[in-house]
Amino acid sequence: MSEAEEAAVASRLGVVDLAGFMQASPSSIGYALHPIVPRAVVTLLAGHGGAGKSSCALILAAHGACGESWLGIHPDGQVRTVFLSLEDPGDLVRYRLRRIVEAYRLTPAMIEANLKILDGTGGDASLVVETNDYGVRHLSATPLLAELEAACANADLIIVDNASDAYSGNENERRSVRTFLRHLTDIARRNEAGMVLLAHIDKQAARTGSNGNTYSGSTAWHNSARSRLALLVQEDGGVELVHEKNNLGKCADPIHLQWNEQGVLVPASRLEYEQAASDDCEAALLVLLEAREVEVKVKTSTVGSVTAWHSVQHLAVAAEAFPRDKGGNRRFHTALASLAKDGLIVKETYRDQNRNQREAWHLTQTGVNRAQEVRCAVPPYPPAHSTRG
Repeated sequence: MSEAEEAAVASRLGVVDLAGFMQASPSSIGYALHPIVPRAVVTLLAGHGGAGKSSCALILAAHGACGESWLGIHPDGQVRTVFLSLEDPGDLVRYRLRRIVEAYRLTPAMIEANLKILDGTGGDASLVVETNDYGVRHLSATPLLAELEAACANADLIIVDNASDAYSGNENERRSVRTFLRHLTDIARRNEAGMVLLAHIDKQAARTGSNGNTYSGSTAWHNSARSRLALLVQEDGGVELVHEKNNLGKCADPIHLQWNEQGVLVPASRLEYEQAASDDCEAALLVLLEAREVEVKVKTSTVGSVTAWHSVQHLAVAAEAFPRDKGGNRRFHTALASLAKDGLIVKETYRDQNRNQREAWHLTQTGVNRAQEVRCAVPPYPPAHSTRG
């Protein structure tokens, strides 16, 4: 090997600085969607045809764009997302997105601002192609891959739907598969974005269960992905989203889903889910009504050490309804967002003791009336001691 060749090899091997490595943690890498889509790596979402991979990915994209949590999956703020559809035309994706927004009551303006949908169905959808030069096979990037990379500048989340259209090579050839996934990883790293690649599930796994092997073709699909999800069809017609692999931490709990009448995947326990959300909203109204009566300012911030939740934790009704160990912080802020959408609360500015301008939640008159109705409907607590002999 010549000196030039040796230098080229050496340049590809970076030395990792170990200074302060004892303070390193997986959380420093960050997630686009915690805990299932880490940044700067590829996450594989596998499922067989008709399971709902595209719909599930679009649900994640829509919630990420709005900064809204979805069944234990939390976006890193309002996530700027690129959704590349290589299988379904843009009009179909738009229609699915509309149904998702309606089902989950998301904010269309946030989605328009933070979600970019690319339609790659107009021609050859390959991001890489396999060529044969005198008996030697090579995997080469296509111009479409360069277009994707340009479109993903400053993105937080990139979704490619799907591998069978994007990858024109032998799915059982480990080297080719790894090269393809490395191309996607490079795009993710340059943008510090989460990369989600949709892929078909192994046919045997679709028939007999996954056993953790929900991919088709070479094991390189599994080994090259730092996080792996599977969408599995259940006997009752529902589907289950399973987090099968996470190199950075604990896998998320399985999510049980079903199709509603509009063709949207919703929680299998949607009635219980909606009831819980309704109960949280009513509890939040009671908290805000008491805060109003004792002249407590309910801050509008949802991050930091002085959030809306922190503002009311000294109130007994808040401490009981939204305790820390039961996700009270997240649930209270989610309830406030829902109340604001319904016009029951609004943000108003005020000046603190230092004359600095601040912002707090205030009940509208409709909100006051509704809160008083809820208070009247709540049964009184029983006395601590019976007066009956």
